[in-house]
Parts: sequence; C-alpha cells; structure tokens
Amino acid sequence: MSGESSIDDLIHELRQRDVRLRMDKGELSVDAPKGALQQDDVRRLRAHKEQILTFLRDMAEHFEPPALQPWPKTDRIPLSFSQQRLWIVDQLSGPQGTARAMRYHLPQALRLHGPLDLDVLQRVLDELIARHEVLRTRIETIDGMPVQSIAAGATFLLHRFDLRAYAADDREAEMYRLLEYGMQEPFDLASGPMIRGFLLRMADDDHVLFIAMHHIAADGWSLQILWREICALYDGFRRGEANPLPPVEIQYADYAQWERSWLQGSVLDAHLDFWKRQLSGVTALDLPRDHALPPV
Repeated sequence: MSGESSIDDLIHELRQRDVRLRMDKGELSVDAPKGALQQDDVRRLRAHKEQILTFLRDMAEHFEPPALQPWPKTDRIPLSFSQQRLWIVDQLSGPQGTARAMRYHLPQALRLHGPLDLDVLQRVLDELIARHEVLRTRIETIDGMPVQSIAAGATFLLHRFDLRAYAADDREAEMYRLLEYGMQEPFDLASGPMIRGFLLRMADDDHVLFIAMHHIAADGWSLQILWREICALYDGFRRGEANPLPPVEIQYADYAQWERSWLQGSVLDAHLDFWKRQLSGVTALDLPRDHALPPV
C-alpha cells in the first residue's frame, strides 16, 4: 500500500463494514462492531498508522467547517450554492414563469375558525418580515453575477378578499380558485419579496390565511418554523405583550457568506476530488418517470 489514494481506499473499505477511524488527542482511534475487524486489518492499521493520521488531519483541515457566525453586510452578498441553483432554474424559466419554476413554490393555507383580530395579524406578519432578512431579500445581478440585496425594512402586503356575499357553494369554489391562483402566481426574484399571502373572509368567524414562499428563501422545515412563530406572535400580541420570540442571531445571508468563504480554493477542490473518487465507476440509473421532463 502506498499513496493517499490507497489510504483512502483502506478507510473506505473499513467504512463499508461500519468501522470508523478518527483522531483522539493526536492518536488513532478505531470504532468497530464486534467481529468487523480481522487480524489482517489490525496489521494494516498498525503498519500505516502515521499515514492514516496524516490523512485524517488533512481531511479535518478540508472537511471540518469553521464556526458559523454573523458576517458584516456588504452590497454584494453572495448567494449560497443552493440558492444559485434555484436562481439558474428561475432564469431558464422565462419572465412569466413555467411549471418548472412553480415546483419551487412553497404554499400553505390555514383555516382559522373563531374571532380574528386583523390588526394583530398584520402586525404579526410585519414582525416576520422584520425578523427574517431572507424574506425581504431580492436577487440583483451585478456584473453578471447574482447577489442578495436586503431591504432595510418592509411590511407584509396581505391582500384581503371578502367572500361572505357569495352563496355557500360558490364561496367554496371561489376559495379554491384563489388558492390555485396563489399557488401558481410566479415570483419575481429580482423585485421580491420572497413571501406573499392573502386572507379570505368566508364568514364573520371563518377565515383562510394563505402564505407562499419561494424555495430560494425557505424549505419545508422553514414552513414549520413560520407557522410556529405566527402562532406565538399572535398569542403574545393579542394579550398586549411584547415580541415573545428570541432574536434571530444568524440570518441566511450570514450562512451564504460563511459557506462561500469556506468552500473555495483547496477546500472546494478537496470536496470535489472526494466525491469524484466516491462516484467513480457509478452508472446512471434509468428509472421510469411519471411524466416527461421539460426541455432545458
């Protein structure tokens, strides 16, 4: 055995048997299920201990990320890698949006039964915009590159539709029509915002709150946080209390700058080389599709 690739092969081979190698205070530590290590494995580990430790140190240098912390805001905040992918999809979709782009919409509707304080609800939504910079961010293009532009302040434009004058069946049909429109309406990433919504008044004590976000600013997990914060803020504000939520210490723009500052140069090259080795020889799967893919 010789060279870094051989050490990599050895570690990969052991990992397939759930054997983990790590450094513990500068020494080689081995975690293995009972019976996973053979005598020949032990011999190889002892013979190449120093090479393995050097390999693990190099891996830690390139694969252990620095601490995530707030970054100073500039006029050219980069997109994260995932945001850049979604921005490219949006550019390919054209100015009016397509079904391809709408796959990255995150819509949800909540039926609200009982009295609803509209002024408190508006205050809640405004507070969400103030708390989360990414919701008041738009994507500008400077020198051909997309950057994040964060508005200093913004309010949530909550459109309101009163459907009480409709007959019962027509009211439900109109509700579904408006929800369908809300789900399909394209986002303009260059103008923002990344969140929109409306409120349907079905009866005096029956409302439907619809909110949609673009995936460039949120994901499924974010939706859970969104509704949890809406409920907490509404309950607190309705009782006349101050904002009950802790401040947001790390914004998404901080993460994007942290990611870009870390994954570059030799660190990025090391990640790319690692996955090229891992995927070497892998053939693409030809899986059946439930629908034809749109042209790129």
